[in-house]
Amino acid sequence: MGQNATLRNILVAQLGDQADTDSYRGRIETLKVENNEAIKPGYFVSRGSTDSEIKIPDGAGNEIVGVTVNGGRRVLDQDTGLPKDYGQNDKIGVAVEGVWYVYTEEAAALGAKVFVRHTASGGNPVLGTVRTDDDVAKALAINAKFAETVTAAGIVKVKLLMAQV
Repeated sequence: MGQNATLRNILVAQLGDQADTDSYRGRIETLKVENNEAIKPGYFVSRGSTDSEIKIPDGAGNEIVGVTVNGGRRVLDQDTGLPKDYGQNDKIGVAVEGVWYVYTEEAAALGAKVFVRHTASGGNPVLGTVRTDDDVAKALAINAKFAETVTAAGIVKVKLLMAQV
């Protein structure tokens, strides 16, 4: 194994990581997770009850504000071994500009417009993920584009140019 295996493990992208730190640092706002919400890094969020709160998108009327940032948070759940969700009243980073790793529920082409799922549909039940169309009004178009081509669902780079938070 040695050094090469260790280096490969370090370079694996995780949801909510910044994808392009050389050319552009991006912009992150600090917002509070609304009551009774559990939010994972790397998923899009919408404005909550107040301007300083965020929640998981849950309808077509939501205002998508950005994507939750991993921020080096590596607190693991003792049962699953996976990173813990951000919880009620946690103050977390929400990226509004830059290139970030998020989850796409389907294949996507470089430069395609990004839509954020706000309503579950069939085999796509995870809210806050991205796709390439509105899925019959179950996803909202946002000011972002896919920053790479992927041939299936999974982690993908997305370039954000969101409105002021």
